[in-house]
Amino acid sequence: MNISEKKNSIAEIPALPDILKNISNGDVVLYETIVAELANRRQANAHTKDRSQVSGGGKKPYSQKGTGRARAGSSRSPIWRGGGVTFGPTNERNYNHKISKKKRKLAQLVAFARRHEEGNLFVSDKLMPTEPKTRLAASILNEIFPDGPGKVLILVEKGTEDLRKVYRNIPGVSVTLWENANSYRIISHDNVIFTEKAWQEFTGSEAGDKK
Repeated sequence: MNISEKKNSIAEIPALPDILKNISNGDVVLYETIVAELANRRQANAHTKDRSQVSGGGKKPYSQKGTGRARAGSSRSPIWRGGGVTFGPTNERNYNHKISKKKRKLAQLVAFARRHEEGNLFVSDKLMPTEPKTRLAASILNEIFPDGPGKVLILVEKGTEDLRKVYRNIPGVSVTLWENANSYRIISHDNVIFTEKAWQEFTGSEAGDKK
């Protein structure tokens, strides 16, 4: 593993790998992908009824003529109180945006590259505490980030369930497989830490085909 700058004895800032170099149109793709990922999380919960769905209103409110009032055929008209809603939101709306695998992968690489440029991308093989205790895991993060870790995304490889359990109860810390780290998740965390094996898998020859 090529290390260009040392953070401390636990975590190090790696040299920029070839997979993160010469990314064209990165900011545009990153923006579009994050917008799509957030849109795909939305649920159409707001729902209103139009005049055909509101109960009642079958009887004509008053005579057609002779009252001096405007004609009215139903009390469930949108212009009446208690009537239906015109052009209101419904739970049938679909907010999903399609993102190609190629664009999703490129956005992930751009997000990693941005974190690396900021000096907030690290690699460590010493994240597992001597005992599987959250307190010890928190002390490791405090040693890496003496001024406070902020929101930390720990990226691991498969078969590291024990590591994920140790860190999952620390506020502001997320642990996930490196393959599952989408661009929004990377950007929304202040610091990103790879385990050494996860970093090797990411920068390996097959890294571009993982997603």
